[in-house]
Amino acid sequence: MTTPVPRSILAALLLAATPSVMATDPVDGAYTHQWVYYENADLSKKVTGTDKLEIHKIDKDSFDFDASVTGSNYHSCSLAGIAKRQGLVFAYREKLEPPCQLAAECVLQFHFEKDGVRLNDDFSCKCYCGQRASFEGVRFRSPSETANRGVQRTPKSGAADAGR
Repeated sequence: MTTPVPRSILAALLLAATPSVMATDPVDGAYTHQWVYYENADLSKKVTGTDKLEIHKIDKDSFDFDASVTGSNYHSCSLAGIAKRQGLVFAYREKLEPPCQLAAECVLQFHFEKDGVRLNDDFSCKCYCGQRASFEGVRFRSPSETANRGVQRTPKSGAADAGR
């Protein structure tokens, strides 16, 4: 025979297992950081650059943003707008029309975590990017973090992005 677990213990366990993104709201400021990648296969040419994200809260459920990221061969993405709370994330949504219609809608998600923010667009905002650039997987440290701690990019393709 098993003993039932008290509700207070269950509640504490659920709270402990809750992702940090639930407790973290946007922080006003400049999310800026340097990245590094290697321009050629033999890793002899190191290139650095800066991805930038400016956030200005409008209210608890929305903020104004201006994002600029750089990918391989200096191709870049740039997008500004208003992101709104959608469950556990904030998202910018824009219906796309020709000639910019690689997807029906650009959806740029902002996942706020305890140490920064991660962008995801599932490549739906590609119209705002050069050929070898994307918002997908770009991770910024919070404005309060030390500037030398680094942007982390989740590599999606190509050896040139491997050092980012």
